[in-house]
Amino acid sequence: MKKLSTEDKNKFLLRYCNYLDEINHRMDVMENIFKHYSKKPVNIHRIFDLELCYLQIRKIFELMMFSGLLAQDTAQLRLSKKIHNSYKATEILTHVRKMNPAFFPKAVTYHPDSQTLEPRLQDLEKPHLREHEFAAIYKRKIDAWMHANKNYDKIDVDYEKEYTEIISIHGKVIYLLIHHSIQLPTGDLIIASNYDKHLKKPTASICFCLDDFPDGKIIFPD
Repeated sequence: MKKLSTEDKNKFLLRYCNYLDEINHRMDVMENIFKHYSKKPVNIHRIFDLELCYLQIRKIFELMMFSGLLAQDTAQLRLSKKIHNSYKATEILTHVRKMNPAFFPKAVTYHPDSQTLEPRLQDLEKPHLREHEFAAIYKRKIDAWMHANKNYDKIDVDYEKEYTEIISIHGKVIYLLIHHSIQLPTGDLIIASNYDKHLKKPTASICFCLDDFPDGKIIFPD
């Protein structure tokens, strides 16, 4: 794949931040339900609160997949059609992995402003969403909660168990995206944060991963 121009990089970074911004808004919807859940349902019935949370999770996951195909406009278009024409999570994930096997974000810590440490990527040790969990949740939970059930009156839901799992997913997504990297098919590596406390918005920049340095050193462009 051809090297990205400066114009393309700026365009993709802006689009990536827009994806992160939408993810943040959808996380806010879930947090609003969390605030009121112990008192009374936000949406009249508890099952609809859970369904709304799982809908946000599905859309967050799909935004993450779109993000991984940023440098491939044609692939993004195909993914959009795939999402609208197929509700099979396995089919959608297989399609994305074929387009970019490294589409999934990697939670990292890094110190670009440190005077004692060279800029480098390090795996985040805190519990965060992993790719295998992402795939399992997308296939198992999302498929189960996004369709009507012909026996609504007989649905047996362990509300506390589901609510606890949703809170766990929400927290893991936060730790995944607070500082992360994502590898584009072009070989470019995006370093991003879903929320910069000073700027009060998502931030992202492009660096180049050095394959010759397995310790994770990175170079930031001038």
